[in-house]
Order: sequence, then C-alpha cells, then structure tokens
Amino acid sequence: MRILQRLVSLLVFILGVLSKSVRGDENDEHVLSNGENIVQFVVHNIEDYDVTVFAKSYCPYCQRTRHLLQELHKEFEGWTLKIIDIDTFDDPQDGPLIQSLLLDLTKQRTVPNIFIGGEHLGGNDDLQSMFHAGDLIPALEELAGLSQSDEV
Repeated sequence: MRILQRLVSLLVFILGVLSKSVRGDENDEHVLSNGENIVQFVVHNIEDYDVTVFAKSYCPYCQRTRHLLQELHKEFEGWTLKIIDIDTFDDPQDGPLIQSLLLDLTKQRTVPNIFIGGEHLGGNDDLQSMFHAGDLIPALEELAGLSQSDEV
C-alpha cells in the first residue's frame, strides 16, 4: 500500500511539472549545465531515495536537518538518504533553477526542502516537529521495511 501511495504522489508531482511546461509557466531553461533535464534530475532524486533533501551548504536550518537525518541514518539502516546542496553545483545558475522548480511544485521558497517516501514534507521546522512528535523514526523504519514487531 505504501508503494502505491508513493507512486501516486510521484505521478501527481510529474503531472504538475508537465502541465506547467505545456502552459509555458515553467522557466525557458529546462536543462542543467551538465545537460541533464531539471525535472528529471529532481524527480529521479526524489524517486531514487527514501529521503531527499534539497539544501544549501551554508544554511543553518539545512545544517540542523542534515545533522538529524545523518544521525538517524547511522542508527537505522535500510533507508536511503540524499542531501543535495544546490549552492555547490559547478554552474552557479543550476541551484536557482532547481529551487525555482521546487517552488513551482511545492509552493515552498526556502531550503531545506524535504521529501520523505516521495512525499513533500516541508522544511526543517516540519522535520523537527515530526521528530519530536515521535513520528519520524516510525516513518523511517517503515521505509526501511522494519516494524517494531520485527525487533526482538
């Protein structure tokens, strides 16, 4: 069931991108400096990892998100994590293009921009709230295919 929800969320995400492109709402630039399509880059990273974070290396909120997720990743293996610092691309225009696409799709202007299980979570405050509410670890365990009944 979780896989089906993830696929539906991803399909809605892709359709949103495509509809914006067809209407011409999207930037004229659809390609990163390395020749990769921006939409494919974003979608593949969200699709290929259980948790994907679009961040900036100098951002204190991104650093808090990075620290929490990296610590949890050490504790709970089996789920994949990708943190993309959009300010460290070779071409300084790539980051703003990615951030612009993310704004169009998520309505979130700021980083970190966090996706868990293919679904947009929000930013650092949302992640920290989820953690302190006790909901983050079970979500990560579910992504890893673990459950509390599996533990002995």
